Amino acid sequence: MVRGNRFNPLQLFSFWSYSKAAHALGCTLHCFFADFLRIPKPLHPESALGQACHHDFSQFMTLHYTKKSPRGKYYYESLDAHRNRFIGFFTGAVKGEHPFDSYRHRTVQVAWCSPQESQKLLERGIYTVERFHWEFVELRRQGVWLTEVPFRFSWFDGLTLRGKIDLICLEPSGSTLIDFKPHQPSDKILRHGHQMTVYQLAVQQCLGHRNPKAKPPVKGRRRPIVPPVTRLRYYSYRGNGWSEAPVRGTDDIRELRQLLRALSGFYQTVLLAKVPVHRHLERYRFFKHDDLLTGDITPPPAGEQCTFCPYVDECDRTVAGQRPTARADFMDRYPKIRELLAGDPRAEDKIRMVLSDLPYAEFLGQTRIDPKPSIQIDLSL
Repeated sequence: MVRGNRFNPLQLFSFWSYSKAAHALGCTLHCFFADFLRIPKPLHPESALGQACHHDFSQFMTLHYTKKSPRGKYYYESLDAHRNRFIGFFTGAVKGEHPFDSYRHRTVQVAWCSPQESQKLLERGIYTVERFHWEFVELRRQGVWLTEVPFRFSWFDGLTLRGKIDLICLEPSGSTLIDFKPHQPSDKILRHGHQMTVYQLAVQQCLGHRNPKAKPPVKGRRRPIVPPVTRLRYYSYRGNGWSEAPVRGTDDIRELRQLLRALSGFYQTVLLAKVPVHRHLERYRFFKHDDLLTGDITPPPAGEQCTFCPYVDECDRTVAGQRPTARADFMDRYPKIRELLAGDPRAEDKIRMVLSDLPYAEFLGQTRIDPKPSIQIDLSL
């Protein structure tokens, strides 16, 4: 996404990643605060540990090229060297010398609960790194590995998917996509989780062929073309290790397409007062359709999704009516939106007519109104 003066706020509706979609499915209000308003919050200690572990795994599985090793060399052959490197990296991040996911020079605030919490997390991290070392030290020599593989591609209706795949193993028979998780994925995620669907789609759309505009990850060395996906795996570094997932089919891709259509349509209707396409909304009921008329976002009942949420205060003020509506908040955050959009005084009436055509329109408490055939519904940006 283009940042700075060239940033177009409308891109917030067309650029999607798995994490952004997961935020919306868990809580539409959380996604609004985190991915649309982009309210900065201190990093949760558990998230800090997860970022440090992911960075360590990536460095461990990457073939590093230097003048002394032009053919590439793996770091941390011994467990002691690997452990000491992680201790130094994590300690430096706690001191604020660099963030938890890289050595870049920028500070990151962490919401530590106590001075001893960082030491406890370091001990857990050391155990995780030791376990990972013995699991992968020989495995990394048995194939060609790509780490932290970024992707970005345009899919449909102006929507762009982007993200980063933790690990890809290139084999003669095909490629294996691996994602690191702190805990064991559920059977539902293994069978139909959207994350692996996005990753497999990324291989088909952009990583499986050469992009002439892409910069090589190492100077003078282009990233190899990723062959078709033949295997999907999760590695739980705090759980039971490996989990196998079936390769995604056309039904999973169709489900992902319908989900992104519904999410994009929901936020465009709430925040921009655009008329929704009811056939995209009638299948997903993770949001309240009253919000489409009021221009506000109602949080779901408190539950597991609130455990590590950094926006609890904002949520409480929203419920208490102490914050403006989501549409007004979004317009205040991005004044350029008012210039890009020509106000439609009949927008609410058009939205009401589309919603009343839904099979469960009685939820809105409105009388059924047949939409006029002349109304053209378009969610393209």
